Amino acid sequence: SQDAIRIGIARHTDHDMQRRDVLLLIQVRDPASARATIETVFDEFLKKWRYVGVSHEDSGTHRMEYAVTLKKTARSEELETALNLKSDVLSTEFK
Repeated sequence: SQDAIRIGIARHTDHDMQRRDVLLLIQVRDPASARATIETVFDEFLKKWRYVGVSHEDSGTHRMEYAVTLKKTARSEELETALNLKSDVLSTEFK
């Protein structure tokens, strides 16, 4: 039945603990200087990543977007913590 299929999907999702392919949004003041700093963190946590682009906010900050695939051994919270320790990073969000 459809319910059994949904339950199977839910169990599989719980077992995986988190999605691996996500959009990473990073709020910064200066994208040119922040990009190199941010990308040095990626090797430890990401299997692969791609810079999508930057959007400019009315507040004068910028939102950098990356399509990322987390390594199986990495947790999104750990990547978020590592990025937030960088002085160029104002905030991070996963979509």
